[in-house]
Amino acid sequence: MNAEKNYLYSNYSVLSNVVEEREYEDVKNELGLLSEYIEILYTLDIFTEKQFKSIYVNIKGEEEKFDENFKKLLNLNVIRKITMEDSGRKEDVYFLANNGAKYIEETNDAEIEYEEKTAEYFNDNIDKLLAKLVTNELVIKYFNECSLFHSFEINPRIEIEYNEEKGYIEPSAVINFGEDLNHVHFLVYTLRKFEGWKEESVQNLSYLEAMYLTFEENEIITKKPLLLCVCEDEKQMMELYKELEETEIPLDFVMFITDEDIYSKEAYKSITIIYKDEEEKVQTKNVEINEMR
Repeated sequence: MNAEKNYLYSNYSVLSNVVEEREYEDVKNELGLLSEYIEILYTLDIFTEKQFKSIYVNIKGEEEKFDENFKKLLNLNVIRKITMEDSGRKEDVYFLANNGAKYIEETNDAEIEYEEKTAEYFNDNIDKLLAKLVTNELVIKYFNECSLFHSFEINPRIEIEYNEEKGYIEPSAVINFGEDLNHVHFLVYTLRKFEGWKEESVQNLSYLEAMYLTFEENEIITKKPLLLCVCEDEKQMMELYKELEETEIPLDFVMFITDEDIYSKEAYKSITIIYKDEEEKVQTKNVEINEMR
């Protein structure tokens, strides 16, 4: 990303899908040396090189051979690249390829959910792609700037009870702050302003509502999380707040952050809460992460 605010990741179109096929059996002996990279990129799913490098260096504490090994990942068909364009600017985006998926399955002795991604797939799901990239930026911001940051998980599957039946939610991410035994969980819900986003949000909020109403401790979140809604701008933030008011999600558990906040504000001061004052007028207020314990 650069000073031209590519962080917004909106209105991009996919230009191409760069593919060089390498059979797994021909390359798997080389992949063992790249295992640390593969495990991390699998957790990210979709990412830019800069995003992956930032997460990798934060976790492993080294970057000496990153550029060289990143090229190997591409050449060995562990990852693939697409190029997005917006108003003449271009951004390369990477994702897990066949050999990466096969290596994950073989080393973990378990099948994983993997779908072959093509340029057509991304054109059809561009909003989901953009949401993932913005979520990565949020995770990286907290990783880099917050001493309370502990861990994160992208798109975890969390089982819930929905209409007296078992169901699940897949938030954009869960970010954990604090000590192992006293986590504060941020349940991240990243929105983009695609056509019909509000209608889709209403459905998603019904699942989140069920999670709060029937909450049970699980492996991913040990207590009721704070819901962090990532919106493109303040207008979308206020529209979502109105939808939240129609649910039984406790509003004192809900926070907001916009793309501009991610880019321009210090991590500790980037979060907004929305509330009604004594005259029932809607107000906004910035709060600090260390106040949310």
